[in-house]
Amino acid sequence: MQGFPVSLVAAAFNSAGTIIVIIGLSVFAVFFTYQPVEVVVLVDVTVDIYLVQVTEAVIQAVDGASIRQGSGDAIAQWIVA
Repeated sequence: MQGFPVSLVAAAFNSAGTIIVIIGLSVFAVFFTYQPVEVVVLVDVTVDIYLVQVTEAVIQAVDGASIRQGSGDAIAQWIVA
């Protein structure tokens, strides 16, 4: 049985490809190499979360008249900016 510290990093992205959350994990991995199938066990998990500032979504109703549509009907119900 062998054990050693391991650092894992995961990131979450929004639809524009901007990083919004980075999660760092400090773990201790143990490998059981004397078994027919290698098993990885993660123990002593410490989680560090770093939040990256993201602009807040603004939702506005769209009025067809403000878009200067001849029919006066809205072409979209919501705009997310």
